[in-house]
Amino acid sequence: IIYNTSRFIGPVIAGYLIKYQSNAIALFIVSACYLPLTFVLLRLQLESKKNVTRAKQFTFFTDIKAGLEYTYHSQLILRLLLIIAVSAILGRGLLEILPAAADVLYQGDVETLAWLNSAAGMGAILAGLILSICNSKRLIPALCSAIITSGLLLLAFNLSARMEFALLLIASLSFCATVCGVSTQSLIQVYVSSEFRGRVMSLWGAINVGGGAIGGLLFGLLTEYVGYHDTFISMGILCLLIAYLSIRKLGKVNH
Repeated sequence: IIYNTSRFIGPVIAGYLIKYQSNAIALFIVSACYLPLTFVLLRLQLESKKNVTRAKQFTFFTDIKAGLEYTYHSQLILRLLLIIAVSAILGRGLLEILPAAADVLYQGDVETLAWLNSAAGMGAILAGLILSICNSKRLIPALCSAIITSGLLLLAFNLSARMEFALLLIASLSFCATVCGVSTQSLIQVYVSSEFRGRVMSLWGAINVGGGAIGGLLFGLLTEYVGYHDTFISMGILCLLIAYLSIRKLGKVNH
């Protein structure tokens, strides 16, 4: 929730500084904000783990291989990773090219971009608040609904070019992406064996973070050569198709 709150407040402050002050002042303030974090990290003391021993020592590549093999043989974990991949690449990819979308689709400036980014942050905050009080038994239904809705939202971007409608869609898309991210992370941590939890969660992190970058690249290439209209349709349909295949009987899969 704290992280997503910063996604809502940050673009508003940045938009104001860039538009009404200057780029130099904005960069100076951003740089100054890192100083408290640097001080905290320098003063941070980690608990010693010298007494903790592992039953079996693995090499780096052996760890990765073991994590991949465990994931491959677990239908539940495999499907959860596929869902977060779809959400990150297809659902969240659009959020990575908001600067271009603000200019091309809505003929806006830095203020328009700030509004779009703030809408994304607001959707993520709302998702975090709802999930914080959500029963764990509702995570899988929420996850299935969110990934399907992501595909529908991509298709809906072709319905109107109004800025107000775009803000609603961006907030909803960010809401769904956050639900997918938090739900898959929570379910993986619950169902993965303790000795493989770190390795599988590293795969989740790589897919979640790297997927957004891949999605942004994919959206950028498609919009450049086929336009936004066809890109939204193709990505929306692809998201719905893969999502449907991933969530079929998800709750009944043997982990």
